[in-house]
Amino acid sequence: MSQSIFYGCVMVGMLFLLSLLFRTSIAYAHGSEEALDEERALAGIQPEPPAIHAKEFAQTLLRYGGYLLNEQNTIALSQIVRLFEESSTAMPAGIQETPEQAKRRTLAQHELAHLVEKISNIFVPVDDLRGLRLNPITINLPGAAGAVLLRIERPGSGVRFEVSSLDLEVLSEPGAAPRLLFGEKGTTWHLLVFKRVPAGSSKHHVLFVRDSDEKDSRLAILKITGRPVGHLKVTIRDEMGEITSALVRLVHRPTNTLYQPGSFIDMASQTGNIAGSSDFGFEQPMALRVAGQWAGLYWLADGEFSNALPDGEWEIFIHHGVEFEPIRDVFRIEEGKTTTRDYQLIRWTDMKRLGWWSGDDHVHARLMTNQDAARLMKWAVAADIHVANILTMGDWLRLWYPQRGFGKDFRYQVGDRVLVPGQEDPRFYLGHTIGLNVQELVRDEDKYLFSDWVADEIHRQGGLYGHAHISHYRLFNGERDLAMLMPLQKSDFGAIMQCNTLEPELYYKFLNLGFRLAASAGSDTPYGSSVGEVRVYVYLGERPFDPDAWFDGLKAGKTFVTNGPMIDFSMDGVLPGGEIVSAENRTLTLKVKAWGLRGQSAPKRLMVVRNGKCIEESVSDDPEQTELFLTKTVEVGYGGWFAIHVLGHDGSAAHTTPIYVVRNGFRTWSIEEAPGLIQWCKQILQEMDEDMDRHLKMVDDPATMPYDLAIASCAKEFKEKIAQVRLVYEDLEKVLAQELIARRREP
Repeated sequence: MSQSIFYGCVMVGMLFLLSLLFRTSIAYAHGSEEALDEERALAGIQPEPPAIHAKEFAQTLLRYGGYLLNEQNTIALSQIVRLFEESSTAMPAGIQETPEQAKRRTLAQHELAHLVEKISNIFVPVDDLRGLRLNPITINLPGAAGAVLLRIERPGSGVRFEVSSLDLEVLSEPGAAPRLLFGEKGTTWHLLVFKRVPAGSSKHHVLFVRDSDEKDSRLAILKITGRPVGHLKVTIRDEMGEITSALVRLVHRPTNTLYQPGSFIDMASQTGNIAGSSDFGFEQPMALRVAGQWAGLYWLADGEFSNALPDGEWEIFIHHGVEFEPIRDVFRIEEGKTTTRDYQLIRWTDMKRLGWWSGDDHVHARLMTNQDAARLMKWAVAADIHVANILTMGDWLRLWYPQRGFGKDFRYQVGDRVLVPGQEDPRFYLGHTIGLNVQELVRDEDKYLFSDWVADEIHRQGGLYGHAHISHYRLFNGERDLAMLMPLQKSDFGAIMQCNTLEPELYYKFLNLGFRLAASAGSDTPYGSSVGEVRVYVYLGERPFDPDAWFDGLKAGKTFVTNGPMIDFSMDGVLPGGEIVSAENRTLTLKVKAWGLRGQSAPKRLMVVRNGKCIEESVSDDPEQTELFLTKTVEVGYGGWFAIHVLGHDGSAAHTTPIYVVRNGFRTWSIEEAPGLIQWCKQILQEMDEDMDRHLKMVDDPATMPYDLAIASCAKEFKEKIAQVRLVYEDLEKVLAQELIARRREP
């Protein structure tokens, strides 16, 4: 359990990032059938030992050597990479491989060995020592980055995979020649990646080394020819004509290689180099997890930049948040010439004019200097986010992503955009929790299991306590904290949308018990996401923007979450988060409008959800139809909650906080679901209670890990808290029984 909690954020982010890398690599493959009958192949395969570097080889080939593959081989390699990712090779060290994972890994190894035989490669005669020195290995690259597949044959059998890279802008003396490994027996496939390749011809020394034995090395010369360059000048303007930052993806189409825009803003020191993975770091692009064709890896860039680029066909993608039409353009770079592009962003909807202000409840970044703040503000502008909550991140041992302070004095505001320091802490046995608009950090390692204490302290400061990862709660054990705190009415909001995923299942469970919780959304930047790719809109109406009013609106549930479609929802004039109280059964009028971007987030399905079930819907099969409307008369009945769920044509989605309809004398719950949900929550409490007994026995065991010791130190008092919450559920059972009687008495 401790391992899953510790690695949770990094693993989710890595899987999202890798999926985007692979999507980028097969952008020009249009085949729909996979050559491998995976199910049949897995049924007949026997697990074999891991092939060293095979997974890294496959991933690198897909990322840097896609132009070496035809369409069919690209699809096959994508499937191989997925098999590796689904195997134990994607798991943290120390987690035992399952038989099914071993079979997937073995199948991936077999398929990779077959695939490389079909790819253009260069034979390296490592035993011809004189020939290696005198006859350069000629390599022609299609751009400033690329890869070459080297084949080395030795007597004997077996297949080995190796990966190396050469950055050709880095000074390399002959005595410090790169070492390229090969095996003593059989075939070695060595994938050599080139980065920052200069135009024209250059020579480089390398040493081919047998099995890391420096005494058995062969000097070789590579003659590398890069493409001639031309120049690109780009200007990006917002809807007012002002130059603005944006997310930019610049792709060399012949190689499908990403290039940094000339004005990219490197966030590595604030995000990537802290994240715990080399895939989030220096000069790395960021993942934008949005619906449809616009998902991919992007750079944060200022609105004016110029690049010297290899000649050939290029593609640029520009993203500026969900309220703007994304831009895609294809152009050619010609040797020695300058290509100029001036892009005007078009806003297809203006939510702040309607009183709705966007926010991201979950951004991790170091915020210690004015320069840190200025760079983060560029990101907020690029995403068109008005409230970016910059969270320090803790566990039972320490904190990451340091903040220079908390409270109003440490906000950073420019116009109607603001960075607000907060915390994702605790991140522990009960899941991951968020404190927004805190005046000071709430943390006590001796009370790290007591989320109720954390919530009370945050509320004492006037802040908001919320639950992260509700959309991925099974990975983070989020149901535990909700089961403990919702009955005590200590929770303010829950992130039901993250990383392009809207999953309200857990949200519905607690709404159906009659509890209230504002819907929110957060990107969890930098873990596989970019700021504002999902967002929560808070309604301020005609009031001017004010951060404190925004947080008040979030707490009150005047919200909807989205990564595309927009929603306008009311019942008898009451907006999301509001309450309608009635002494009797009567009719109410529900009005909904959903709208989106033509051909993309345009609404495909608009659903009215009452107590977790769709009671009415409006649908459209036409992605050019940008709006859906629905008006419905509903009865108060015994009360309950009403929310709107919208799906866009491109896979995007949106969801509101409910409007709560209260019939005097009755609870706003699902009377049908409540009995089972109460038992489910009591079972969660029982499992935690038994787990505390197990941890209490660990205290004197010298082999107990710090995670478990931290739980054990709080276990006795936590058992008492479980007992108190159990009484609340037992009281709910009594209320349920009384309400069933009252309903039977109703005429």
